[in-house]
Amino acid sequence: MHRVAAEERGDVRRPFPVLVAVLAGVATGMCVDRAWAPPLAAEWIASLLCLCGWWYGSRCAWPMPRVGLLLGAIAAASAAWHHDRWHCFSSHELALFASEIPMPVYVEGEALQRPRSVPAPPLDPLCTLPRGDQSRFLMVVDRLRDGGCLREVRGRVELVVQGHVLDVRAGDRVAVHAHLTRLVAPLNPGQVDHAALRRGDRQLCRLSADHPDCVQRISSGSSGLGRWDPRWILDTLRWRGSDMLWHYLGQRQGELASALLLGAREQLQRERTAAFFYTGTLHILAISGMHVGIVAGLFFMILRTSVLPRRAALWLVMGLTIGYAVMVDARAPVLRAAVLVVVVCLGRLGGRPAFAWNSLAAAALIVLAWNPSELFSTGAQLSFLAVATLVGLSEWVLRLQGTPDALQKLLRSVEPWPWRWVRRLGSQALTITVAGCAIWLVTLPLVMLRFHLLSPAALILNVVLWIPVVGAMFAGFIVLLTGWLCPPVAQVMGWIAGLNLWCLEATVEAVQHWPASHYWVAGPAAWWVAGYYAGLGIYACWPAARRNTRVSVAGLACWFVVGWLAPIMWDGAVGTSDEPHLCCTFLAVGHGTSVVLHTADGEAVLYDAGSLGSPDAPMQIISNYLWHAGITRLRAVIVSHADADHYNALPGLLERFPVETLYVSNMMFRHDSPALDVLAAAMRESGAAIRCLHDGDLWSLDRRSSARVLHPPRQGVRGSDNANSIVLFTECAGRSLLLPGDLEGSGLERLLSQPPQRCDVAMVPHHGSPHSAPDRFARWCQADWMMISGQPHEEMDHVRHALQATGCRVLHTAVDGAIRVRLHAQQVHVERWRTSGWQPVTSRSLHVRTKPRPLSGR
Repeated sequence: MHRVAAEERGDVRRPFPVLVAVLAGVATGMCVDRAWAPPLAAEWIASLLCLCGWWYGSRCAWPMPRVGLLLGAIAAASAAWHHDRWHCFSSHELALFASEIPMPVYVEGEALQRPRSVPAPPLDPLCTLPRGDQSRFLMVVDRLRDGGCLREVRGRVELVVQGHVLDVRAGDRVAVHAHLTRLVAPLNPGQVDHAALRRGDRQLCRLSADHPDCVQRISSGSSGLGRWDPRWILDTLRWRGSDMLWHYLGQRQGELASALLLGAREQLQRERTAAFFYTGTLHILAISGMHVGIVAGLFFMILRTSVLPRRAALWLVMGLTIGYAVMVDARAPVLRAAVLVVVVCLGRLGGRPAFAWNSLAAAALIVLAWNPSELFSTGAQLSFLAVATLVGLSEWVLRLQGTPDALQKLLRSVEPWPWRWVRRLGSQALTITVAGCAIWLVTLPLVMLRFHLLSPAALILNVVLWIPVVGAMFAGFIVLLTGWLCPPVAQVMGWIAGLNLWCLEATVEAVQHWPASHYWVAGPAAWWVAGYYAGLGIYACWPAARRNTRVSVAGLACWFVVGWLAPIMWDGAVGTSDEPHLCCTFLAVGHGTSVVLHTADGEAVLYDAGSLGSPDAPMQIISNYLWHAGITRLRAVIVSHADADHYNALPGLLERFPVETLYVSNMMFRHDSPALDVLAAAMRESGAAIRCLHDGDLWSLDRRSSARVLHPPRQGVRGSDNANSIVLFTECAGRSLLLPGDLEGSGLERLLSQPPQRCDVAMVPHHGSPHSAPDRFARWCQADWMMISGQPHEEMDHVRHALQATGCRVLHTAVDGAIRVRLHAQQVHVERWRTSGWQPVTSRSLHVRTKPRPLSGR
């Protein structure tokens, strides 16, 4: 009786989560190494010293210092392990021969998987370089042609081939003629670091081939002993499984079933996955812990209905779950769920229930031992947060409900069976609803920080979609098990799985179009999110915090107030301390242009928004920068001319940011094209005012900054769209900035025939093309700084030297990344973006670029 009362009050002393403390030490060490990268030897020496101190403290009976020293040893050893996986590569690493500019190479290596076919995206008028079908697979390169010989190298890369590669299997040795490119760090603030994601998998470069004939199989790994290679077996199972799902469910539902059951999302078009992303249900299409849990439950249910004893069924469930996790690539969420399934099964075999927090910490330790970079992966963070929320919620519900007394049990046992079923279903529905809401609330700050998305629709969908997801997975696995043995059963189960998948997709697409289904947000600051989760961790692991619920809730409320007030106070402090200035940021969007003007009064103006190729990449770069800078609305957007690489990101931006005025030239829509039709429709639907600009127009950006149009004239000039680019001359505090778009031909000659327009900073016309006479333009405007917005090309150095001969300093977004210019009355501050933040540009730091290791005979 005393224990029951203590449990109801929450006073029962639980076992101390030892592994949680170990996990905290491991995570601390890895974070320190990622941030400051101490020498590897220093980390091992620190670990050894802490171990010696722990051993000495155990002999002298020092309890608290001994625990601290042991955790310090664990942290230092974890830092060393992360350092080895993140910073240490072979001296023969393939990336040492690569650069940002693609270079042709001949390599040999071993394929790690069967090529996965990626279908061509639907025709998009805004995409200036449509691509066809592709094949992608991982390989380990061990030979690189250097002149007349083959040099030994080592590198794990992804090969992207234009077309279908049909005769390569896992374990095959292949020869490839391709272009080698080094993966680079983000060139813009707020940009997703894809290079870091690849580096976590030991990939530092990539290969791209133009045709399937560029890939030749030297020898087969799928014959003889190669057939017993686990990679070949798992790769074949996955490929055969996808074919079987396509056969029994049809192409459309087969694509969805392959993603849901086997993690093969390559065949899903972006338009289909976008609805899941916007509604906060994309995790359904990515193999995660939820899928592994459902699969393990199905395995156990099927095995328990057979003649197998309970212990044998548990062992088989563990083996099948591990095999399934490996087959679907064993990413961090999958590995975490597999470890938890194994722990639960071992606990049942031993007759002892596992402590939830220690089990979750053990799963995290195994994941970090497998790949330390998963600590910084958003997918892994969300996965562990969701499970930790469920663990904490279950403990809170148990404390709240207490233990039912004997009278309550007796009354429930004599209820009619229909009422018992209704009560049970209602209780399960309530549990799923509460759990879904709790997970949504706990993970919301991280989702807003990483994806800038707030999806209230997920609160409803994550509860409703349980039924079709479980039904589709159950029927889909029956198809995989019976498709080769009993086709009639597989046909029926395929129809059931297809029906569930149709309900799943139709529900998501319908909810996506609700008025309040999702919102684009700037997201909280990273420091605030870190403090938020640190507070939740203290509340979950510290008994005193759980007993003082009012104090904990008050502390959480105060932290929310701090997060709300901090940006306001920071903006106010910056605005009152700085002199009148204009901030101009040239974003690195590849072969395109995007310039953001940010005034001292908080007004933001966007000059061009586009890039060569797909519109998605520049849209994400510009959006992430605006959110990173705290910009949630734009006073104006100026489209310089009718080339798609200057506006193809604008329709997507108009969906994410409210815009007050859109400015174009009179020549913008003089020619019809599908891309311009899409742009015009997006401009009309945005509700922004549309104005036309011509030479002589003058307007104020804010109280201290003004902009004047130098070109084109009202009637335009003869020539291409480039010749009618809007040339914008901006002034602030006696300083000036010139943006000429893609001006060339007759338009450039007209501008250069006018009196010289002295300015401090100017952008080189037409991405630094020699056809736009960059040296003549530099002499005409007499700028101190010339900025080139474009991608790397062979003539880049020639153009830079020609500009420097005029006496100006030159920066290129392809080399220097995003460039920020702050115009003050006293001076001009020029900075470029690096992963550590904005860095001032000096004469010594101009155009410092890592050169690839030279190859003989090249």
